[in-house]
Amino acid sequence: MQNTQPTLDEIVSLCKRRGYVYPTSAIYGGLANSYDYGPLGSQLLKNIKDLWWKEFISKRNDMVGLDSQILLNPETWVASGHVGSFSDPLVDDLKSKKRYRADHLIEDWVNKQNSEKFSDFVVENLSVEEMGKFIKDNGIKSPDGNEVSEPKQQLVLYQEKKQKYIYEVKLLKVFLVTLSKSWIQAESNFLLVLVKWVRVLEMKLLQVNLYLEHLNLSKQKLNSSLTLKQRIGRNYLNHGKTA
Repeated sequence: MQNTQPTLDEIVSLCKRRGYVYPTSAIYGGLANSYDYGPLGSQLLKNIKDLWWKEFISKRNDMVGLDSQILLNPETWVASGHVGSFSDPLVDDLKSKKRYRADHLIEDWVNKQNSEKFSDFVVENLSVEEMGKFIKDNGIKSPDGNEVSEPKQQLVLYQEKKQKYIYEVKLLKVFLVTLSKSWIQAESNFLLVLVKWVRVLEMKLLQVNLYLEHLNLSKQKLNSSLTLKQRIGRNYLNHGKTA
């Protein structure tokens, strides 16, 4: 029986033709994984938001709405668990400089072994130090077959946002240089607006860097507190055993 299901490319093409969604900055080369909503798309998005709000906020007595900022005091993210939950053990390919999650490399290696020895193995139970030892003892390498660095806990929450701002700043700077060579006089006001955008993005990048520093300090304080509690617990147990 012939498959009549539309392909993803056909759906995307239809959305473009009908004004639902477009790739961001398409006429200037585009921006990866970013899209803008057209007239019908923005209305559809609003309808979905309104329906969600009606079902989960308006119709319930135990729920209220909240529209908060994304950039908050670093202590907020520590208290909410985002600092601990959104940090991944990452390793670097020493040759290609590509970055991988250490737990994913270990999982792939264990699955390839197909051995009963690892039937009860759970990589999530390993600490970052134990992951590093496991990788070293078993000679686990990157997908490209290269040696990898020691795993380190990296904050993903703001690293991705930081890379996005860096890319946008570079893209706008290249765009400004291209425009300046062709029609500076005719579009001077437009260029001034773009320059302001670049400055705003650079300020956002600076804010993200400051947040990363604060989050790292907060995480170090949290780790120090946990280490102190562990030492107190060990001393208490040792004292009990001695008694």
